[in-house]
Amino acid sequence: MAARFAGRVVAVIGNTGVGKSQLAVAIAKAIRGQVINTDSLQVYRGFDVLTNKMSPEEQQQVPHHLMSFVDPKSAEYRVGQFEQDAHRTIASIQAQQQVPVLVGGTHYYLQSLLWDQFLVNEPPLPAETEEAGNAMDSEETSVLYARLQQVDPMMAQRWHANDRRKIIRSLQVMMTTSLADRLRQCIWISGHVRLLIDNGYRYSVCIIWVHADPEHLCPRLDARVDEMVKKGLLDEIAELRRMARDAAGGVDYERGVAQGIGFKEFAPYFDALELGTASDEELERLQLACTEQMKAATRRYAKRQTSWIRNKLLPAALCSKGEEKSASIYVLDANDLGQWDEQVCERGVTIAQAAVPARAPVRRRRRRSCAPPLLTRRTCRDGYNTALEKWKKHTCPICVQRDGKPVVLSGEAEWQVHVKSRRHRRQIKYEEGERARIEKYRAARTAEKVALPTEPSA
Repeated sequence: MAARFAGRVVAVIGNTGVGKSQLAVAIAKAIRGQVINTDSLQVYRGFDVLTNKMSPEEQQQVPHHLMSFVDPKSAEYRVGQFEQDAHRTIASIQAQQQVPVLVGGTHYYLQSLLWDQFLVNEPPLPAETEEAGNAMDSEETSVLYARLQQVDPMMAQRWHANDRRKIIRSLQVMMTTSLADRLRQCIWISGHVRLLIDNGYRYSVCIIWVHADPEHLCPRLDARVDEMVKKGLLDEIAELRRMARDAAGGVDYERGVAQGIGFKEFAPYFDALELGTASDEELERLQLACTEQMKAATRRYAKRQTSWIRNKLLPAALCSKGEEKSASIYVLDANDLGQWDEQVCERGVTIAQAAVPARAPVRRRRRRSCAPPLLTRRTCRDGYNTALEKWKKHTCPICVQRDGKPVVLSGEAEWQVHVKSRRHRRQIKYEEGERARIEKYRAARTAEKVALPTEPSA
């Protein structure tokens, strides 16, 4: 179990595109702070447009840490490495009598840093385990998943059968953890909040949630994608594709900076461009279609960020009990860009200035309009319980795959998409038709038997 750490930190959370980074810079300038990046993609050097990094001018000479320091050609940077680096950085900043300001879109990284929990404290994998993991790259995903079902059925139940990256990671963990650790991992899966209550905070933290409703946020995200294309997004994707081709194993959309939204979405455009057979008009149509795909993926990502905050981070923050450490949580309304300076920046700075002294946590004087549905214990608890239920796998009783095996869906979301799909509805119609045909046939056979003349007695 990691030791507790002294000092208060400020954490800025929220969807992509709400101005978290700008607020973090303003807070750092106001409270003599330094910014620590908690975005899993911005740790890699280069690809500033793809990963939405702030320019040096936007950083306003505020020191930024854990940003652009990992070679994108090197091994993937993992959450365990981030945790160790972030703790050292926080200690260094506090030793300078300044305040760490955490900001980024990977809320799993932030949660791993603030609370003691199993998935956070997992050690870096030994070299032999990494080699074994590399050897798994040549095996089929179905084979790996079957192996995981044998050695760790609970984790296999959690992951999708095609989620190769998580399956391999789970197998690697099985190779390095003891039985007690694996049992503890099972407790985390079935009782995440309870485990966090037992462990508590590592730091006293002031959490500032910058929130915008989807109807206000989505148009901004679409406009930002268009702006990214103008700033040279396609040039960065072309460079990343060249880098991926040179790497052993080819393109992997689930590792490193290649996970960035846009790289996979623009693959059809670059495939056609590299073949050289498409006309200019066709390439233009492909680029527009890929741009729309990137916009849709960005909107989905923003929705997932909100779900993580409500279902995982907030329940942990509202339920955890530390002896000396505590958390105060605030929601800032970022719906109106015209009022962003007043509603977000000025209020966020005021909250941070009041929260920095490591005395009693700051109390909310009153809730703003967006706070009640977001910061209630019941809402967070219900949302978390719903999330637990969504881990369940569903087997469709009527649909089958090409190999004859039943269709298996991971989670409630996939199940709802499946039951509304054309394939499922068509199969239901077919099954109903078959049942009606069989019933009609049986009824006809029964009628024939009734109409048959009886044999005369001898």
